[in-house]
Amino acid sequence: VNARYVIATSTNVPIDSIDKSTVEKVGKPEYFARDRKADKKGSEESFFAQQEGKGAQKKQVSSARAEDQKKVDEGLVKAIKKESLLHEYLKSQWSLRKGDKPHEMVF
Repeated sequence: VNARYVIATSTNVPIDSIDKSTVEKVGKPEYFARDRKADKKGSEESFFAQQEGKGAQKKQVSSARAEDQKKVDEGLVKAIKKESLLHEYLKSQWSLRKGDKPHEMVF
């Protein structure tokens, strides 16, 4: 999520219902590290093929990462639904106007 759309709050979501091993695995920096093979420069032909839409390939998410995401989402959704105001708070829309100071706001 882009930082311009995030405002820090004092609201906490309990994550006790999420599997501890999944949280530890997902919390490590290596989990989000980029594949170094994909960073290497390609040839000129592959560059122009991507520009034309011929060679562009969408990166596939591994099944292990998808399962981890499902486990985390399942636990978070359960925790959020337990507290009625928290669900409404996260669902609500808000905006900032000229002169609003988000660092001074209390939620």
